[in-house]
Order: sequence, then C-alpha cells, then structure tokens
Amino acid sequence: MASKGFLNDVRHTGNGMEQLKLWGGEAYTNAAGYVDAQAVSDKNIVTANGSASLDFACEILALLKNDEPKEIEMYKTFYKMGLVELTRMMSQTKPRFTFNTVGLFTTDNARMVAFYRDIFGFMTEWNGSDPNVEMTLGASRIILFPRVAFEQMTSHEYAYPDGTNGTMELSFDVPTFADVDKEYDRAVSMGAKPIFAPTTEPWGQRTSYVADPEGNLIEISSFVE
Repeated sequence: MASKGFLNDVRHTGNGMEQLKLWGGEAYTNAAGYVDAQAVSDKNIVTANGSASLDFACEILALLKNDEPKEIEMYKTFYKMGLVELTRMMSQTKPRFTFNTVGLFTTDNARMVAFYRDIFGFMTEWNGSDPNVEMTLGASRIILFPRVAFEQMTSHEYAYPDGTNGTMELSFDVPTFADVDKEYDRAVSMGAKPIFAPTTEPWGQRTSYVADPEGNLIEISSFVE
C-alpha cells in the first residue's frame, strides 16, 4: 500500500515508520500521517501492525456497520481477555467509582486535538466536526468540548481565567530526569507555552510545566534520577 501511494492521504499505521519507508520508497510521502497504534481507520482504509489481527477485524466490522459500536467493542473485549479472565473479572466486586477521564472546555477543538495528538501522542477518531472529542493515551482519556456549546446545553455561563488556567493541571510521568528536559524542550519547540523550566525539587522530583493552546497547565516530571 505504501509503495502504491495509497497511504499518502490518510492516517495510517504499520510495523513501524522505518519499515513503511523501506517498503514504500519514494512513493511513500506521508510520514506525518503515521499513527503509533494497533490499527487505524481513515477514509475507508484500515491499516494495522502484524500483531493487531483482532483490532484490524473490529475496524473492518465498524466500517461495514456489521453491528452497533458498543457490540463490536464487546466482541473485542471478549476475545482480547478470553472467557476465563473475563468471567473472573465480572465476578469480582466492582468499585463504587472508577476515574480515568479529564474534560477540557475549549474554544478551538481542532487546535487542541493537534496539540495533544502531536506532542503527547493521544489518539482520537474525531471526525473534525462533532462538538465532543474523545482522546486516549493508554488507559487515560481526555474529553474536549466547546465552551459555548456546553453553556448552551446546560443553560449556564462558566467563568474561565484569562491567560493561564490556575485551577487544574494534567500530569505526565516520564522515565528519568533526562527525559523531563528532553520532553519539555520538545513540547515547547512544537508550540507549547513554557511556564516552568525543568527543576529538581527538594522532595526528589524533577518537574516542569507547559501550557496548551487554551492555557491549561501540563506537568512533565519524573522521580527517577
């Protein structure tokens, strides 16, 4: 597909960027569209890496509208976990609450999606027009929703601090102190607003802060020297 130029106008994945460049040669010109994911569906083209047969099948089923999305996700969970583990998990007492999502109210969804996708590696299947955006990174999730639309939906107005938001932060852990400096510099070079340069604190954490395009604080830190 890479050698025929089929991937040059779609988001896609595979067995690594270097492998695609090797196979595609000069015909492959869309390195920016590569997504580090098990499977990716875009414009009716589904790509996956060699270990992602289950993810690939589920993306195909979704395109074919073989079933409702929640049903397809159920199949995926069942075959990924297996009957024994799934039965064991369902038999356990479920906690009263689980927490894995932070919601951010926005004024420019497209800019915010690009920021969290390109700098921090979040994945999304957002179609570019719906007001609600879900982005995932491992087991964590952020939701983006236009501030105006939320105010209309709830019939309330919500104040937002000018400039940098001092009421919350997102926090990312990296492997070592050196990675804090590297990722801070990378984020700033890609458009993040520098807030607090990497500093080793007395409690043994090396930490730094940047801000996203709408002023939300983001911590990049490590406790491993």
